Amino acid sequence: RELRKQLSALRASSDWDGAHGLLWWALREAPSSAETIHCNVVLAALSDAAEWERALVLLEHMRAAGLPRDGYSFSSAIC
Repeated sequence: RELRKQLSALRASSDWDGAHGLLWWALREAPSSAETIHCNVVLAALSDAAEWERALVLLEHMRAAGLPRDGYSFSSAIC
C-alpha cells in the first residue's frame, strides 16, 4: 500500500522519472512487493509524459516477471 501511495504521489507531481525509478528499485530489491497496480501507475505516468518506449519496456518486464497485465496496462503503454 505504501509503494502505491508513493508512486501515485510521484505521478501526480508529474515526476514520471521518479516513479519509474522507484518501481524499478522495488522490482529489483523486493520483487514480491510489486504488483500490477504499481506497474499500472507507472505506465500511466509514462503515458502522460509520452515516454512510450519506456512503457513498452515495462510492459515486457511485467510479462517476463509473470505479473498479470490487464487492459489498463496495455492501453497506458500504447497511448
